[in-house]
Amino acid sequence: MRKLILDGLALYQLEKACQAYARKELNLSAAARYAGVSVYEMMSELEKRSIPVNASVEKFLDGIQNFAETFGSSPALQQALAEAQPK
Repeated sequence: MRKLILDGLALYQLEKACQAYARKELNLSAAARYAGVSVYEMMSELEKRSIPVNASVEKFLDGIQNFAETFGSSPALQQALAEAQPK
């Protein structure tokens, strides 16, 4: 019985995360966190529901830059990020 309730709650959270993403209330990573799934799983679920994923190169590079600032990075990574930034 407990598993049934937990599975139902997980599906409810996934549904709410997808709806919030579609309304642009959450970004992809926040929706995945809310649903308790990986970003890849969230992208797959959005695709199943025909909800377009609004991932862009700029957002990806911003995410890598934030990661590098938080956890440190090599000079090679910093150079690659600088070269990849849109002009």
